[in-house]
Amino acid sequence: MNERNVVFGRVPFVVWALAVIIGIVEVSSQALSLPFINTFAPYVGRVETYALLGFDPVGFRLQLQMMQILQETNVYMGGAPLTLVTYPFVHLGGMSSLFSIVFVLCLGSLLSQLVHQWAALAAFVVSGIAGGLAYLLFPEPAIFLLGAAPAYLGMLGLLAGLLVMEYGKENPLITPAFVGFPPLLFGIKIVQDVIFGPPGYYAANIAGFLCGLLLSLLAARGSIYLAQAGLKRLFQD
Repeated sequence: MNERNVVFGRVPFVVWALAVIIGIVEVSSQALSLPFINTFAPYVGRVETYALLGFDPVGFRLQLQMMQILQETNVYMGGAPLTLVTYPFVHLGGMSSLFSIVFVLCLGSLLSQLVHQWAALAAFVVSGIAGGLAYLLFPEPAIFLLGAAPAYLGMLGLLAGLLVMEYGKENPLITPAFVGFPPLLFGIKIVQDVIFGPPGYYAANIAGFLCGLLLSLLAARGSIYLAQAGLKRLFQD
């Protein structure tokens, strides 16, 4: 970690790209809902954006069942597999989009001090997919999975794992409070999801965070040893 800049670093290009895409999708959804535009395109709006880019677990399950019934692996799957990647860029409203943008940029800045920018991108994409698959397995999910929470919580999980390793290196700039902040933030988010969120969203978010945490073991040499050393220091101190 850069000693001259302990916490926040330069936001990497790929992280800016993620934030910009979220912003573009939200602005486009808002624009398509305007009365003037809706007059010329009455069948295109925010709901249609949900259907096009949001992850629909019911439709995905149906298509998988059709593949099993027809005994063919090349059955046309529509956009369902792709929506596992696109749903993090679609949100229920402007405030949730803005929150995701701020969170992605802040986490990208923090991660830039520890790993290459492509690790942050991988955490966002892979954790988003893991969140969608966990949501698919939830017994009674809501119709669509929307929002970047599973993806940016994957970035948070990556940060959590890397901070434990930095603590295992006995980096004097890393304190126990700093190491404990990502899990605390994750816990607050999950409690919020359980109480106020749509059914099943908490399962997607848990899967996203855990996926990022596991990816941290691939982001550094000797990661398992460093993680063990970090945890030992945390609980012994």
